[in-house]
Amino acid sequence: MLYYRLTLYKLRRNMQMAPTTRFPQTYRFSSVFLGLIWPLLHRFSPECLKHKSSKVKGVFSFPTHQPTHHVLLMKLTSAIISVAALFSVASADNVRFNTFYDNPQTSLNNVACSNGRNGLVTKGFTTFNSLPSFPNIGAAKAVGAWNSTLCGSCWELTFGGNSIYVTAIDTVGDGFDISLEAMNTLTNGRAQQLDVVNAQATQVDQSFCGL
Repeated sequence: MLYYRLTLYKLRRNMQMAPTTRFPQTYRFSSVFLGLIWPLLHRFSPECLKHKSSKVKGVFSFPTHQPTHHVLLMKLTSAIISVAALFSVASADNVRFNTFYDNPQTSLNNVACSNGRNGLVTKGFTTFNSLPSFPNIGAAKAVGAWNSTLCGSCWELTFGGNSIYVTAIDTVGDGFDISLEAMNTLTNGRAQQLDVVNAQATQVDQSFCGL
C-alpha cells in the first residue's frame, strides 16, 4: 500500500506543475489515472478498513471508511443461519389419533419409553395419567426406539390456528399418533372426521408439557 501512496504522491506533484508544452500528455495522463485509480485503492485498501485515517507526508488524507457492506453481509449470514436453524427444528408432519393413548390406567411399561436410562418409568412415572400433560400424549417418529434420548420430549403441534403440547412416550413409523382427546382439541372436535392432518410440529422445552 505504501508503494501506491508514493506513486499517487508523485502523480499529485506532477499535477501541481504548470501544464507546459513539454508535459501536456503527462499531465493529462496523471489526471485521468488519479481519477480512476484513487477510488479503487481507497475502497479496497486493507488499511482503510483498519484505520480511521492515515497520511503520507501531509499530502494525502484518508477519511474514515466504514465497511458497511461487510457489516450487512455478516448480518445477512447470521439471519440465514437463524432461519436454517428454525426450519431444522420445525417441520410439517402427519398427525393421527390412536385410542390406545386415551386409557389413563395403561402402564408405561407398554410403550417404548418405559424403563432404561431414558425411560419414563425410571423417572418415576407409572401410568399414562401420571404424566402431567395427559391426555396430550402419544407416539412420535423422533423417539425411534426403546430408551431413546427423546423419550419424554415435548412437541408443539399446530393445525388450523390451534396448538397443543404433546409428550412423546412411544415410537411410530411416521409423524405422530396421539390420543383421540388430544386430536379433538387440535382439530376443534373433528378428529374422526379428518382422521389424519398435516400439522406443524416443533420440539419445545419439556416445561411446556409439565416435565
